Amino acid sequence: MNESRQSDRIKQAQSKVYETELQAVLDFLEQHKEKNASEEKNFLTFFDTDQLEERITWAKSLSGESKQVFVDQLLKAKKLGPRRKVATAPQFSELKKLAALFPNFSEAITIVEQRVHLSMLTLENSFRLPPLLLSGPPGTGKSEFSRRLANLLKVPAVFIDIASLEASFKITGLDSGYTSGTPGLIWSALQNECMSPVIVLDEIEKQPTSTKDSGTGIFLNMLEPSTAAHWQDSALRLPVNASRVFWIATCNSSDLIDPALRSRFVELEIQIPDENQLIAVIRSIHRDLLEQEDWGKFVDPLLDENCVACLQNLAPRQIKRVLEDGYAQAASQGRRRLQKKDLKIQKQIHRSNRIGFI
Repeated sequence: MNESRQSDRIKQAQSKVYETELQAVLDFLEQHKEKNASEEKNFLTFFDTDQLEERITWAKSLSGESKQVFVDQLLKAKKLGPRRKVATAPQFSELKKLAALFPNFSEAITIVEQRVHLSMLTLENSFRLPPLLLSGPPGTGKSEFSRRLANLLKVPAVFIDIASLEASFKITGLDSGYTSGTPGLIWSALQNECMSPVIVLDEIEKQPTSTKDSGTGIFLNMLEPSTAAHWQDSALRLPVNASRVFWIATCNSSDLIDPALRSRFVELEIQIPDENQLIAVIRSIHRDLLEQEDWGKFVDPLLDENCVACLQNLAPRQIKRVLEDGYAQAASQGRRRLQKKDLKIQKQIHRSNRIGFI
């Protein structure tokens, strides 16, 4: 009888262990399912696979010099897959850091914050921005802000120097009928796991006359989500969804931009940072440097007014480099606190008049 009861207890114990292990497996599978579902929400269809196969077959049938270029580009698109990652909303804490670095971009950052709130209404947390036109004099930080925004969104940043474009096909691709046929810059920007790159049209008002008419039409189509959703590179002729691109244009004077093109953007006037804003920028760059570097936690975080005054005529990237070199100098002298004498300002990068960002 005792042996029978003991056997029953053993079976009950084994059954409980089995149930516990089974529940653990079920919980893991459910969590994995939720994770996959969450990740899937951040992906959209970039192209149709059947259409891609048709274009690969077409490219292989070509006989010109561009054949291999076209085949390679289409095979790369196939490898990256038909579904691509899209940008998700950034954290408000990260936007706060961006605002500290770029106090003269408060209006632009407000737009980003408002769009974050809008994206939170959706389950996907999918994030979009209207095309932005950053207008202002040189040195206001337009390009650097665009680069930092891309980093914050965790998407690629592609800069197109509009003034240097010799022909519109550099942007949209050159048809395979030409011996030098090749995909354009926009296609190259989209050849990525992410289909939401930040594309910066730098100095858009300086578009060469030779490309102005066709170029304006190109951008009008790209800036309209309904047409961008079926965009085709002129060389490859594969319809792709380019509606999730973040467009930022920069200019020194928006009056020189074609009115039809200008109307597609939310125009923001960017001013050179004032003295108080520059001081805030310097201290923010200093904090970021100490947070990013391994040695940052081992130095004195105090940046006194004399050091700040030395840095006020430099651009952000120069400030960071001078600070880093300064801490290296201090460390070589056995000190952990930065002093004014550690900051070596090269004559060629010092400005007698404050110009803000570069």
